[in-house]
Amino acid sequence: MDLHLDAEGEFWVLHDPVPGERHLPKGAGPADFPWWGRPVYRLTGAERRQLRAVDRPSGRPQCGGGEPIPSFRELLAEFGSAVGDGGETEGSENEGNGPPLQSAPALWVVEIKSDPLDPESPTPETVAAAFLQHWRQAPAGIRIAVKSFDWRVLDALEEAGRGEGPRCGALVARPRDERDRPEPGNLYPGSPWLGRAGERLAKGSASGDGEKAGARGGSVAWGKDGGAVGRISDEALVAVAAARGWSFLSVRADGDCGALVSVAHPAGIAVWAWTVDDPEEACALATKGVDGLISDDPVAIRDALAGGVGKASVGAGGETSR
Repeated sequence: MDLHLDAEGEFWVLHDPVPGERHLPKGAGPADFPWWGRPVYRLTGAERRQLRAVDRPSGRPQCGGGEPIPSFRELLAEFGSAVGDGGETEGSENEGNGPPLQSAPALWVVEIKSDPLDPESPTPETVAAAFLQHWRQAPAGIRIAVKSFDWRVLDALEEAGRGEGPRCGALVARPRDERDRPEPGNLYPGSPWLGRAGERLAKGSASGDGEKAGARGGSVAWGKDGGAVGRISDEALVAVAAARGWSFLSVRADGDCGALVSVAHPAGIAVWAWTVDDPEEACALATKGVDGLISDDPVAIRDALAGGVGKASVGAGGETSR
């Protein structure tokens, strides 16, 4: 789930930084809200409760009233009440054939949204402090893993948590070609998204001749004149992840995933791919050793993996493994 910090220190479970027309309740328009057009970090819980998550298929009128936009704290409270302190699911009786069935603590993967290109947005330190407060109050039956495109937030979580924060991993958006300009993702020399990790990448892996430097699946960064200015290799990326203590890298689902897996796994780094909605693609990525799939249709992907070459199972730690 995606999280944006609001003006009151709460996180909205929402993808978009600014609420849009797909979040309008039935019969309402932008003119009905004096605050319309403001980013989440300038809004309050009262304003969040005026919105709805509405499914509006292309070319069809709005249908139904939609679901309320929840806060992260509300979801923790609602789902946490359904599990015991040991991760047991309430009502999971074994039909008289023994003790209640045990289920591993649920793993919640949250993406903290933060934008270093917006000078008015909350600082990484503010975002990290607010999140750690939520994380420390989370029910024992819920485990939380954090990822972000803004690696400064991961740095701030490490500093504020003093080594006792949540499991973290980095989101990686490699520039692919000129179609990515003028926003080439976050992985390129000089990127403001990379925090302290960017300093190491700049010293150890960015060069104008990345292929000769052995850059497997490297990332081209586009300069102001439209030319390529450097590459960052898989090897350098994994080295930074290991040095920062990240347990996973979350990358675009493309042909480079298999190459990254071959470098990441020996270093103990998992690879998660996004966004995978095609069951055949999911099975193909599973055969390449990708450890996790981010999908808008998790049921279809789960069913495809359960019946195909990438059959999934849940290990003792609650992780999905193959």
